[in-house]
Amino acid sequence: RWYVIETLQSHYEHTHYSEHIEKTRESILEKYPEYEKMFDKVLKQRWGYMFNMCIMRRTYLDAYCKWLFPILADLEDAMQDDLKSMSAFEARLFGRVSEILFNVWLLKEEESKDAPRVKEVATMHMEAVNWLKKGGAFLKAKFFGRKYGASF
Repeated sequence: RWYVIETLQSHYEHTHYSEHIEKTRESILEKYPEYEKMFDKVLKQRWGYMFNMCIMRRTYLDAYCKWLFPILADLEDAMQDDLKSMSAFEARLFGRVSEILFNVWLLKEEESKDAPRVKEVATMHMEAVNWLKKGGAFLKAKFFGRKYGASF
């Protein structure tokens, strides 16, 4: 996904809550400080692999999950009080954050000599997307601070 006028961080912070990113960063610094530069770099990108979909060898998937889930557990612990008052849509923050984290993990993996090859494939929406409504909601989030409250 390409965000022409936003970075991954600014898009997330306009449409959701910056606290999610901040708490995730704290966990990374505590558990995996060697990922700090990758995390910061990914947040500044204007594109990312989204939708939490990938096909990979089991060894890569195991390594990814072993890295990812402790970070998400920390985030869940940090957000425990807030989760009680969140709507179901808002409580999906862990999936949204993990979309960003996949890019962090992959970027770090690409440094290694055993880096996985990446092949991008097209995605398609199985349900209709109201692009006018989605675009309007994005502009309201970006310019007027109105967070997303539902999917499109």
